[in-house]
Amino acid sequence: MKKLVLSSALLSSLSAPFLAAEPLQQIQAFLDDADGYENVANTRHTAPSHDLKHVYTISKTDHAVNVFERAANGELSLVINYPGNEDTGEGVRSPEDILISPDDKHVYVTALKPDNVDDTLYVYERDAATGHLTEVQAYRDRGFGSSARLALSDDGLFLYSIDSSGSLTVMARNSNGSVNEVQFINELEQDGVTGNIYGDAFAISPSQDAVYVSLHSSDGAILQHYVRNPDTGILNYVDQFLCDPELGEFEGLAISPEGQFLYGAGDESLAVFTLDDAGSVSFKAITEITNPDSSYDEIWRLNNIALSANGRLGYTTDIIQDALVVFTRDEATGEMNYVGAEVDGVGGVSVLGQNDDVKLSPDGLYAYVGGAYGFSTFALHADTELAHTYSESGDNATVVTTLSNNGPASAHGLRFTLTLPNDADISSASAFSSQTDCTIESNIVTCERGTLTPNDEDEISIVFTKVDASEQTYSATITQAEIDTNEGNNTFDQDSASSEEDETGGDTGGDTGGDTGGDTGGDDGGDEGATEETETPQQDSTADEADDDSSGGGSTGPVLFGLLLILFHRFRRRAG
Repeated sequence: MKKLVLSSALLSSLSAPFLAAEPLQQIQAFLDDADGYENVANTRHTAPSHDLKHVYTISKTDHAVNVFERAANGELSLVINYPGNEDTGEGVRSPEDILISPDDKHVYVTALKPDNVDDTLYVYERDAATGHLTEVQAYRDRGFGSSARLALSDDGLFLYSIDSSGSLTVMARNSNGSVNEVQFINELEQDGVTGNIYGDAFAISPSQDAVYVSLHSSDGAILQHYVRNPDTGILNYVDQFLCDPELGEFEGLAISPEGQFLYGAGDESLAVFTLDDAGSVSFKAITEITNPDSSYDEIWRLNNIALSANGRLGYTTDIIQDALVVFTRDEATGEMNYVGAEVDGVGGVSVLGQNDDVKLSPDGLYAYVGGAYGFSTFALHADTELAHTYSESGDNATVVTTLSNNGPASAHGLRFTLTLPNDADISSASAFSSQTDCTIESNIVTCERGTLTPNDEDEISIVFTKVDASEQTYSATITQAEIDTNEGNNTFDQDSASSEEDETGGDTGGDTGGDTGGDTGGDDGGDEGATEETETPQQDSTADEADDDSSGGGSTGPVLFGLLLILFHRFRRRAG
């Protein structure tokens, strides 16, 4: 028993702790005035098309709208620039925001006129084949003061704008993309707030029946709640939540896919709010960096927040620390957990200085990040893979599964599930790495791991008593927070009796094929995998049974031999 425990501790020590840095992969960086790319300085915002063909960007200091074409591998290439011209009055000046309609037919940009300071909403018709833009309307009316931000309803019928002066405008969108005002709220509800209030951001609920507006005054941040009429687009004020001044002001808002949580990104905080059945806001939590690393250890100033389509991940930019920050999201509590950051100048990452915005591609595979010196593209997806071996020794059978990440990004929130026959008695479930925790419930083993970096792997060993040959089947799956573009390698479903013959050549007590070496305990040298949900005996009981002649063949020799052979292969692999 003592030898088995010692081997477990030794094997666990071989896996160095993972530092949660560089969770993504930067695949492109467009630096202004480098490699032929002009007019990309101070890229404020980006707008990827839903047909995945183009990405549109705006440059505030270069006064331009830019069109990029997206290749199948996610890389972008410049198609055309549309710079503003002060002499002719054509184009835009100091653009603030850009978005594309849900039908991909029109692009909307808030900016100034090149030849004067008129606040303008520019409407462009988009050529789906080339990506080129043709101006349809230059809408100059109230509601487009400095720093105007835009949002479109999911049906594309209504466009909403809020500017820094605190005015809120609702516009109907016509078939040619042009807009006309249907509601203007010049003075948003004060409702106990003293002094002037200023508009920062807003978000439309997934159900499309509510709008949340982020404001600030000398008293702190304010979150206002409006009900929305889907037929007319009209907003009606309901109530507001006055935030603690220490939260700062929120420059970005996002709502979880199920509509239960609201997120505010701002000065030194990423705040979580709960939305009740009536849509009213209440404070829930502040996101703390409880597991800092060498690249990122504290939130300084966040200016936006984007959630993945499945709601399991959050992405934001820290303009002071030049970082693209990644969080996993607890779907039950809504709370965020820091998992890593891409930081300008670290690990070859560039053009993240003074970053201003992150937008996710509609397919969820890429993130586009704009900043002071240009913009860049990051891959978000991860290809996780399962492989396994099966062996027998005495009355026991062992399934050893290798879980690997082929990249390009890190995988987060991994869950491995192995289902055995109903009457299989599972004696242990353990992982080689201390990063992975396994539990047993009846005939099901579940192992969870927070992060698996690209080109990394882990081995999970499950030991159970053999059952009738006709029932010797098992199946396994692996899931993760990121999108996996190759789900074909995320499962296996195999008759274990036949796999023994195919993979071990019928040798139930000897070498089962490479690294497993007839190991009846599999990778018992990893974590002890103590379950918190059941009282199923695991590692210690396995060791006790190994000392008991009646438990599994009457000898611990094969177990010790297998553990030593695993250790040898691990050292050899690391040395290579």
